[in-house]
Amino acid sequence: MSSSASTTDLRVLNRKLTSLPPAQLPHSLPSLIRHVLRCRDALSAPQDPKLKGDASQTSMLVHKLKTSITTHLNGRSREGRFAAIGLIKAAVDVGGWETLRGSEAWVRGLVSIVQKGDPAASKELAVVTLTKIFMLVHPYQTLVREVATPFLPAFGTACLQLIKSKAEAQSPSAPLTLVETICSSFSTLIPLYPPTFRPFSSQIRTAVGVYLAPTCSDEISVPVSLQRAARRLMASIHFVAAKSSGSEEWAKLVDGIIQEFHTTADQVLRAVDESPQALLAAILAQLPQSHLKPALRGHLDKTAILTRSRDAMLASVLNPYRDQHGRMYPSILPHLVQQFPHDQGLEVLRSNLRTSGVQGAGSEMFASLSEVAELQQIDEEQEEEEAKQEEEKENKADEEMQDSSSEKAAAEAATSSSGTKVDLPVQTTVTAPNPFEPRASNSAERAASPPKRKHEGSGVPMNSKRQELEKSEPAAAPASVTTLQADGVAKGAEQQEESDSDDDGSVHLNMELDDDEEEDEEDE
Repeated sequence: MSSSASTTDLRVLNRKLTSLPPAQLPHSLPSLIRHVLRCRDALSAPQDPKLKGDASQTSMLVHKLKTSITTHLNGRSREGRFAAIGLIKAAVDVGGWETLRGSEAWVRGLVSIVQKGDPAASKELAVVTLTKIFMLVHPYQTLVREVATPFLPAFGTACLQLIKSKAEAQSPSAPLTLVETICSSFSTLIPLYPPTFRPFSSQIRTAVGVYLAPTCSDEISVPVSLQRAARRLMASIHFVAAKSSGSEEWAKLVDGIIQEFHTTADQVLRAVDESPQALLAAILAQLPQSHLKPALRGHLDKTAILTRSRDAMLASVLNPYRDQHGRMYPSILPHLVQQFPHDQGLEVLRSNLRTSGVQGAGSEMFASLSEVAELQQIDEEQEEEEAKQEEEKENKADEEMQDSSSEKAAAEAATSSSGTKVDLPVQTTVTAPNPFEPRASNSAERAASPPKRKHEGSGVPMNSKRQELEKSEPAAAPASVTTLQADGVAKGAEQQEESDSDDDGSVHLNMELDDDEEEDEEDE
């Protein structure tokens, strides 16, 4: 929309606000609001009186409009105040930041209207307008400090005075439509300003509790819309709790509602005569007995005996109780026989017991009920012992793990501290036997057997011992390499030295044999 059109609408607004009497302003309010909506651009534009031309004129007209609205808001005429509230609501909706930053005087006047004795329509419109202003200033911290923080507590106090009732189940001083508007306003503002509404939490619960679940006996008729608004407000009360107790407040609220449901059910169902007869027979006949504890089954049997419930006693006898270990618990057949000796069902039960081959159909079924407690105590002791054994096993496993970890740490520290030892990888594979390892049997045989002369006609080459050793060395080399242990290397070195000494001895022996052969030839 062009600036000239906005300027025209502003002039029309200012002329009507100054020329029309206050009593006629409510009748002209719809047309005045349409003019305000057309001035969207002018109201949302920065207002600077130093501007020149049309901008300066528009700024002056906007300032004059705001002054006229403030004058009617603080005037003595109720009609003028009502019209001013409607114009403020329209201006705030379209003006944005530029209108909100100058709304402090408007907020003060609106709060005073809620506190004063204006008509309910004016108060309801003022509550709606204040709620809108507080919502729009929330994103701006500066406006929150200037507008919301000073006036929000007074607004809450004034609204609570309107919705409070003098006595329970009595209508409040304000109409129910105004109460509904206040409840909707609180449920909207509490999540935005929880610290401000924290002091009013208990008062809100007391004031709104009447409208949550009204009954026909109440003196007032609460509409459904008010009930929904009150319930939404109660559901948002947990926002006012401290930082870390919001969930606790929510849990308390839910528990309180459930408790109220139970209290209401107790009052509604107080005329119902509850009897355990049918329930006992149903539990003993239809519920799988494996889901019951021995003590509970014992209480059911005792209740059936004390109440003389024939159906429950028959169901107990026909559905014997067995524990997890397969043991059958005592039956109440003797009590059934004593209380109903001529019952037809008992005769059928006796005949079935005579012909049945079920385990426990004999004397085990006629034990006393005191055995139930003893068996239960035995089971509990066994469970405690098993739990203790499991704990001991877990503790032992933890200690063993700690010991093994400490031993590993000590071994690693020892290997890292020793500088002379060679760090070799530990191998778990089976190593081949070391051929260089000295053996006692071989050395003894070698010492006992004297050296033999070589036969002249034989074609065996000389130094056969050296050849055998030379052949055995390459075969033993891979085995010594795969061991990768320091002890094997040391033993291999010692064996090598012994083999070298044996080689030297064999060389001298061969030389002596050659000399002997030459002497024999000369003698011949």
